[in-house]
Amino acid sequence: MRASGLTRLPKEIETAVYFTCLEAVQNAVKHAGGATGVWISLVQERTLRFEILDDGAGFHPSAVTAEGSLRNMADRLEAIGGRLSIDSAPGRGTRVSGVVPLV
Repeated sequence: MRASGLTRLPKEIETAVYFTCLEAVQNAVKHAGGATGVWISLVQERTLRFEILDDGAGFHPSAVTAEGSLRNMADRLEAIGGRLSIDSAPGRGTRVSGVVPLV
């Protein structure tokens, strides 16, 4: 885990980001077949950025339905003005990243 510049934030931001990261790690443990690790990064500047990265099997993001855990994570962040990004492809792992404005 890598963390930089973190301070206490409003409860709704901390809660949304915590549960989004938790769900991303749980997805990696459950679905990232062949992964040798999961890496977490949090950086706070003018925004709060986070990333959960695994080196597992990966998947085609377009093949995932608009329901379920990925939608739940996106909804959590959108509710506080943030956004979620998923970058994955078969054979190259998955990167779940998010950004939340802090103004």
